[in-house]
Amino acid sequence: MKVDLSEFKFFEDDELNIDKKVTFVYGKNGTGKSSIVKAIKKLNNEYKVEVFDGFDNIIDENKRLNAVIIGVENVDINEQIKKKRKNIEEIEIEIYKINKSIVQPENNKEENYYTKLEKAKNTYQTKNSEIETFYTDLARKMKEMSDPQITKTTYNKSDAKSDVKLAKKLDKSEIDKYTETIKVGIRRAENINFPIIKYNDAVKEINSILENKVEVKNKIIRIDGNNEKESFAKRGLELHKEGDVCAFCGNKISNETFKELRGYFLADEVSALQDTIGKMIIKIDEYIKEIEDIVIDERQFYQDYENDIKSLRQRFEEVSKFDLDILNELKSGLEEKKKYLFKEINPIDIKQWKSFDEISKEYLEIQQKNNTKNFKEIIEDVKKRLLGHYIYEEMEKFDFNKKTGERDALKAQFEERQREFDDEENKIKGDNGLEVKIKDLENEINELQSKTENPENLVLNINKRLKNLVSFELEYIEDQNLSGYYNIKDCGTGINRDVTELSTGEKNIIAFLYFIERLNEKCNEENQMNRIIIFDDPMTSNDDGMQYLIIEELNRLIKSLKNSDHFILLTHNKHFYINMRFGHKYKDANFLRLNSNVYKTKIVPILKEEDDYKTSYEALWYEMIYLYKIENTSPDILLNPMRRIIETFTKFNSINKNDFFGEILGAKKLFDVNSHSIDDLEAELNGKTKNELINIFYQCFCSNHYEEHFKNYCKDVKFDEKNNIIEL
Repeated sequence: MKVDLSEFKFFEDDELNIDKKVTFVYGKNGTGKSSIVKAIKKLNNEYKVEVFDGFDNIIDENKRLNAVIIGVENVDINEQIKKKRKNIEEIEIEIYKINKSIVQPENNKEENYYTKLEKAKNTYQTKNSEIETFYTDLARKMKEMSDPQITKTTYNKSDAKSDVKLAKKLDKSEIDKYTETIKVGIRRAENINFPIIKYNDAVKEINSILENKVEVKNKIIRIDGNNEKESFAKRGLELHKEGDVCAFCGNKISNETFKELRGYFLADEVSALQDTIGKMIIKIDEYIKEIEDIVIDERQFYQDYENDIKSLRQRFEEVSKFDLDILNELKSGLEEKKKYLFKEINPIDIKQWKSFDEISKEYLEIQQKNNTKNFKEIIEDVKKRLLGHYIYEEMEKFDFNKKTGERDALKAQFEERQREFDDEENKIKGDNGLEVKIKDLENEINELQSKTENPENLVLNINKRLKNLVSFELEYIEDQNLSGYYNIKDCGTGINRDVTELSTGEKNIIAFLYFIERLNEKCNEENQMNRIIIFDDPMTSNDDGMQYLIIEELNRLIKSLKNSDHFILLTHNKHFYINMRFGHKYKDANFLRLNSNVYKTKIVPILKEEDDYKTSYEALWYEMIYLYKIENTSPDILLNPMRRIIETFTKFNSINKNDFFGEILGAKKLFDVNSHSIDDLEAELNGKTKNELINIFYQCFCSNHYEEHFKNYCKDVKFDEKNNIIEL
């Protein structure tokens, strides 16, 4: 069933989906309960909408209750009803026996389905709690790691659970490498100009030089034809100048000797050849230097390319060594020719050399990939690897795999005990269970009663329920137009009372029971539309004494609903809501909570018991935390639930409020309702933030040694190193 809420702008959602037969809605006054009822009423073309919203809507213009006209009782049918009630009693005995096997036994030594389930559950939960604590500690340790930091600042237990799958041991070199990657940051590889050497041309040119033999024009007989002597004389000419004493023989070298040697060695052809050799040696040295100056630095590359760049560097070193050997061989040939200018030197036979072309191309490709790499992705990947390693270490210390295996085995046992328990419970509550049989019998009884009821029956039914609860009873009166109505008859005096003289609570319970009886009558009408039955705050503050009667009647009505009916209960009374939801499963009914931040109302579905109210006191804590977490609410909105918590807590624990506030600065002014006049209920906050309020509130509990009480209700509270609250 879809309910259109778009006309009410204060709802966050434009539509409410009511997909189950029974719906419970809790919301404070002003959160939109009446607006929801108004929207549901617009479905009257598809459903018969029945709404109970108090006493006034059931009284006619003459202030008289409307009458219900029904048939006359039949003795034969009454006998059939007695037999069916006997069947119900027999089934209830059977239900009692089964219930005894699925509830806690009075004798703790007795074992049944309940004790087996509880034992299996507690054993499993103990082991599971140990593992959950491990996850909590793991999250804390991972978040606290620094130098480098490997998790986000909000890393929590849920993240740790998810990241267990990353667990993988790293060796020290990997840890050091990944740590260095994070510290170093962005890596950019430099350009490298690999040398381009035309070996064919160089070898050809060098061999031409080696084969060149200078013809001596001015021969010196004493050295001519002797290569060693020529080399010795040439070196002596280079080392001495005119007037020097010969380093070999100790005699002064004459000018004629210098002139003679210069003519022999410094002839034009000789000089030209020497110059050519010198230039070629310089060129070879430049090639050698180019190769030797090349450095392929792995530190300029990300780890993704580590293996590629290592392999490339190894091949570069192999090619470099090969080519340097060739270049050094060519240089040696030139050096030898330089010594023996007048002699032919055998040509150098170089058949094979290696090029840097492929290496240069591959380096450029790796460099481009590296320099265009997304640094953020790299760092995240490295952090993930380090996180996986440290998680692995913690798991090893904890013996994680063994303990989770034990936990899983205990869970399987618990689930088996749960199945056994559910099988027994389903004998009562299942689709074809005993409660269904009782409901079928009750429906048959209702059908029979519809044929026997008269106007007095309605009076009897209401009076029966009111007996011992009020000092009056209803009396059916039929007027001249055969239109019946009801008087209020005082049980003590027998005098009739005007309906308007009744208290609000008395009026409301009569209206409530009357509405229930009318529903029972209408339920038996033929060709009836599918119904939506709405109770809009059926219990007022004056109805506390009638609460359990109202709850009993509502639960009886729920049991009698047809599959096509919808039952919707809306209330602002926490205590009534908590008692009303008892016995109803979250899978079978809708549980909705209306949360308002003054400006907007959010309809929150409650899907499991842990998220629902257990007590009215717990609801106050929930309200405080909820209002704290809404960003656009002012801090002073927290004061009301805080004061009510303190009122309830101090009364229950018999603590004087002045003692409770103690020496906490500002606490009494903020939280003591009695310290404010009627127009000063909201104390001046003096610019206090929500966190400052929460910390003063927390300090009050701490000063009374009830900090654990506070933490029990604020389970996700976060503290800084000074034990100040930074977030709820």
